[in-house]
Amino acid sequence: MSILILEDNIIFARIVQRCLESNGYSDISIAESSEEALDLLDINTFDILLVDWMLPGMDGLDFVRRLRETESYEDLPIIMMTSKDQAQDVQEAAQAGIDGYILKPERGWGAEPCNLLIQRIQELTDEEEAPSDQESRADASHNTAKITRKGDLVELLVPASNTERKNVIDYVDTFLPDTNRSTIEELVETNDVLVNGDPVDASYAVGPEDRIICRLEATESAEKSSAD
Repeated sequence: MSILILEDNIIFARIVQRCLESNGYSDISIAESSEEALDLLDINTFDILLVDWMLPGMDGLDFVRRLRETESYEDLPIIMMTSKDQAQDVQEAAQAGIDGYILKPERGWGAEPCNLLIQRIQELTDEEEAPSDQESRADASHNTAKITRKGDLVELLVPASNTERKNVIDYVDTFLPDTNRSTIEELVETNDVLVNGDPVDASYAVGPEDRIICRLEATESAEKSSAD
């Protein structure tokens, strides 16, 4: 598998590279700017991209938007790795065409963020996971979700490896940090949070492969009302 890392912090890029290499990936390229990444894409074929948001010149989000305008890159898996942790950031990235969103750890890069990254790569490329790695990666799986934006809807897909059941309000609260918990509770009550297409009550426990949809328009309206 060929992987391109787009990251202007070369130290962090090397750390990610070591994470990938320790998990059996050896065909890895690094670009320090969007322009350099575009040049590499012109002469190489990559199976997945790992993209930083804050970059000199063309930022990571505009880079992704440009790729998605090209037919040959419409389905290329792209993971955003960034320190931007606001709900609107996640939504904007999903709207631009990001397939996965991973927060850069504030303190160092240990086994857990590395495991999360490998898990997302495997999910997006349909790779089989080595049996010896399954248990350690499952321990970290509750900290990630596939997040997509479809118009006024935000969709959270619970990883299949997430065997720990969690209350739906707690789960949504984790991945929409800018939304007040009380607002999420209201949305559940008004059937604006759906799981697998059906409204659920506040006692519902989210499980593996559950698909959670939040009506963003209703969320924004509720927040505006609470602010007034």
